[in-house]
Amino acid sequence: MNLLKSVKLGKLTKKMIIAVTAVIIVFLSASALMEAVVPKYEEVNELRYSFKSTGDIDYRVYLKPNIMYGTDYLEKGRYYILKYIDYIHMDFLYDFTGYVPVPVKVDYSVKATLQGLHGNKDEILWSKDYDLIESDQIEVTDEKVKLQIPAMIQLDDFNKIKDALFNDSEINSRVVLNIIFNIRTTAYTDEGNILSVLTPKMTIPVGSSVFKIEGQTESKDERKIEKKKQVIIPVNITKIIVFAFLSLLLTLVVIFIYKIEESEAPDPFDSRLADIFKEYGERLAGMEHTISHQFSDVISVNSVEDIIKIADEVGQPVFYYKVNQATERKIEFYVFDYRRTYYMVIFGEIKPEVFKPEQEEV
Repeated sequence: MNLLKSVKLGKLTKKMIIAVTAVIIVFLSASALMEAVVPKYEEVNELRYSFKSTGDIDYRVYLKPNIMYGTDYLEKGRYYILKYIDYIHMDFLYDFTGYVPVPVKVDYSVKATLQGLHGNKDEILWSKDYDLIESDQIEVTDEKVKLQIPAMIQLDDFNKIKDALFNDSEINSRVVLNIIFNIRTTAYTDEGNILSVLTPKMTIPVGSSVFKIEGQTESKDERKIEKKKQVIIPVNITKIIVFAFLSLLLTLVVIFIYKIEESEAPDPFDSRLADIFKEYGERLAGMEHTISHQFSDVISVNSVEDIIKIADEVGQPVFYYKVNQATERKIEFYVFDYRRTYYMVIFGEIKPEVFKPEQEEV
């Protein structure tokens, strides 16, 4: 209560604070209510079907009896000596994993292409195609499909073709054997069909005494079908609590401000006197009583500034007489110049019902 008595606000300031705070309370309350009652949605992608597929070419290079290696074969990714090679064993691998069981058709084949290359950019000079594994397909209804298809390549056979072409054309071009594993997978779903094509490949130099098998022997693909879906966002309880707490806090603030006493508006007469004495206080001399205007010629002046200017011109001080009572409120200014008197008066509004005892002279 002591705090309420010690704090005062102007009437307009009080109303403005209450009005602004009330608007904020309404906004926070409405936000909390909207968060609790009105459902909110967000758009998400719902997975309806997906699959992953991988195609790979694995191989081993089997060796003829020799004095260099103490093993029957060499693993993939190494350098190989043509003189010691017996044959190359290959496994063409395919792995399919779906989201749910659906009808799946896999078409596959393995093509071998013997090519003669010429020039700095290895442009194709001639080409011959062979079916290493003829086209075939499987159809299943499952979420998994696995294939392992073996094949064998005799490099001597392709070396003979290379030599025959050289002997006939007398053109010594670089020769490579390209092997491509073609896999075409179709998954039939209720949401539509999905097609995936994989082409793992490898390149074997033909006729080189030492060589390395190059190429991208593994190929992967991932496909999915998604549909946009509207889902309800869960109610944010934390946000509701924060909004409600702030609304309650501001309501208490409004109650507190409402109970604060309104300070009276500053009296125009007192404010004007305060400004005059602040500006010209050192130039003014007070009188205990007013004087009659009959002793000299009286010249009325319109403003304090003019009375100060006249005092400077005639070299006389400015006298004043002030009364601030319930029945009379005024301040009179005088400048005396021989038989002339320069006079100015300012009156204050009489308000007996709210008038307080005369304040101490400034």
